[in-house]
Amino acid sequence: MPIKNGLCLAFILFLSSISSYATEPPPSPTDFLNKGGLIDPLCIYEIDAHHTTSLKKCGIKTKKGREIIGYNKQLINDGYIGFNYTQSTRHYYSYYKILGKTGNSYVVYTLNSDGNNGQFSSLDLIKRNGDTLHIQKINNEIFEIKQEDQKIIYSTYVNKDSLPDHCPTLGTFERDLTHDFENEKLVYINVDPLKKSDQPCFNNQALEAQKPLSAKELKVFAQQFAPKITPPFIGY
Repeated sequence: MPIKNGLCLAFILFLSSISSYATEPPPSPTDFLNKGGLIDPLCIYEIDAHHTTSLKKCGIKTKKGREIIGYNKQLINDGYIGFNYTQSTRHYYSYYKILGKTGNSYVVYTLNSDGNNGQFSSLDLIKRNGDTLHIQKINNEIFEIKQEDQKIIYSTYVNKDSLPDHCPTLGTFERDLTHDFENEKLVYINVDPLKKSDQPCFNNQALEAQKPLSAKELKVFAQQFAPKITPPFIGY
């Protein structure tokens, strides 16, 4: 899809400038300390089927042939924790940023690569219990993210699974760290009139929305709506 591919290319070019030295990361909550340092980003990315990670058995050193080769200076300066690394001659990266806390869980944004041209981003809720991390992924495929006061604002697909022909329709959402964080609020739809390749998708959605109800659909609607009318509706 054009939107995704363009954003992926831009981000890959952005990450391609690898710094050969580490910049000291910003202070992090004590819950993210492990073995004398900060939690390895791969401990958050490589989780088990139960969405948990043992801090005793995770990280870059748990697989042979993996080696840190540098750091993205701009990401580190922006408060991200992580590194670029190699495995079997391929180059990867893995980073995360702690955005805040809601209830007993930390809100964490993660960025990872697949060693080719793909990238994976997610917004996670992370809770620590001793040496175990409990990780709940609440959004995937995030293209832009920022924090304003106590709100997390990001762009991702709108109802991706239900869109006709998987239309690449992006929306901007927000979540409130102080109240009802798990329910996102759609702020607006990102419509770019220059992307003509998206027009058929929007046309399909418009036609679907304007399609008149069949006699059966109208009857079902009337039956559901009738009890809410005073006096009772007796047409069906």
